[in-house]
Amino acid sequence: MRGRSRKTKKKTQQFIEVLRRSANVSCAARAIGIGRATAYRWRDDSPEFAELWEEAIHEAVDNLEAEAWRRAIEGTNKPVYHGGQLVGHIPHYSDTLLIFLLKGHRPERFKDRTQIQSEVKIVDTTPARERLRALLNSTPIPSHDEN
Repeated sequence: MRGRSRKTKKKTQQFIEVLRRSANVSCAARAIGIGRATAYRWRDDSPEFAELWEEAIHEAVDNLEAEAWRRAIEGTNKPVYHGGQLVGHIPHYSDTLLIFLLKGHRPERFKDRTQIQSEVKIVDTTPARERLRALLNSTPIPSHDEN
């Protein structure tokens, strides 16, 4: 069984910094030499650490969103080769990232829509039930004598 890792101010600061850059608990835990379970235990035991953790995740996700925005709108430079030689670059934009950004920021307008149509017909089953009841009442029930 592994010993419990001692929580120090330096370790918690390093953990939060890596978490802020990566949004990845495993990566942050590995960077300071602890297991994920230890990191979660520290978070559960300390409201202050939990708040720093939450802020770090929000900042990391904001950075991811900014990078998605950059790649969707500004694009990236894609190399162009001719005859095995680099001859230049062309801009490459990500329509997929643009779609995700629109869905995230304006879900009421850009969410995936599924339309289900259904028609319900209400039928009065009383006449059928009465006919069935009459048929059952008029049919003799056979006896099963064991003689």
